[in-house]
Amino acid sequence: MGKHYIRSLQLGDVSIVASCETHNDSEFHIYYPEGLLLYVDYGTLVVNQQGKDWRVTKGNFVLIRKFTEATLRKTWTAQEGEARTYGFLLGNDFTRMAFGGDKAPPMAQPDGAPIFSARATATLVQVVTALKNHFEGQTSVDKDHLRELIASAMQSLVTISPGVAALLHCDCSQIRTDIKMLMERNYLLNISVKELAEKSGRSLSTFNREFKRIFKTTPHRWKMQQRLFHARNLMQLYGKRPIEVYLESGFEDLSHFSRAFKRQFGMPPSDYHAWISENVDFAEEP
Repeated sequence: MGKHYIRSLQLGDVSIVASCETHNDSEFHIYYPEGLLLYVDYGTLVVNQQGKDWRVTKGNFVLIRKFTEATLRKTWTAQEGEARTYGFLLGNDFTRMAFGGDKAPPMAQPDGAPIFSARATATLVQVVTALKNHFEGQTSVDKDHLRELIASAMQSLVTISPGVAALLHCDCSQIRTDIKMLMERNYLLNISVKELAEKSGRSLSTFNREFKRIFKTTPHRWKMQQRLFHARNLMQLYGKRPIEVYLESGFEDLSHFSRAFKRQFGMPPSDYHAWISENVDFAEEP
């Protein structure tokens, strides 16, 4: 594909993001409420957790247990020129289905290292190839078939290490999650407040009460504001158009985004983009 991009696909409770970095190797902080699988298609991914580095090179994958605080950084050689990764956020219902449905073993308690890396299996490579063809517009994707293929890939990873199943199918309800970190690092994800409360091990009322104590507003209002500021920053810093930023900012409908943007900032995003295009020198996108 040859240039910086971020592209996404939603398959029920599986979120997929393909990204390519071409001129920036800054760190990205994560604290996801779902298990995360990252496959490196090009370059090197460096995962740091509590001072320990995992270097994940081309053709390898890394699994990161949910509610694990870590940083991600991509690097590449001058010959490579870029780093490409495919990320999969795997919900509890999906991992339970992948590991046997009603016959799945009980969720394991968190134990040992929360990160595991190894060479990708043939089935996982098959998933990435299907996604690559889809994102490059070469073929359309059958979402049900792709979801089943991803489940098969998860099962194939267990053949590498039995601990993979415990890492993904993990009961983290006893972990006291950090609400501030959870929200600040995940407000762009398509996860409802109710789901976030459940994943954090709290009732909805307790979650809302603790959230308001920290942020002085409601979760819905705060998340909306953060997404709008994120969209405005993308337009202001890099000259992106509204049609380019609304999906990247967590919105699913351009009209809804436009109305919310006007309520927040007093003008439609199209007018804002036109104004900054005439008055701002844009930075190079990271």
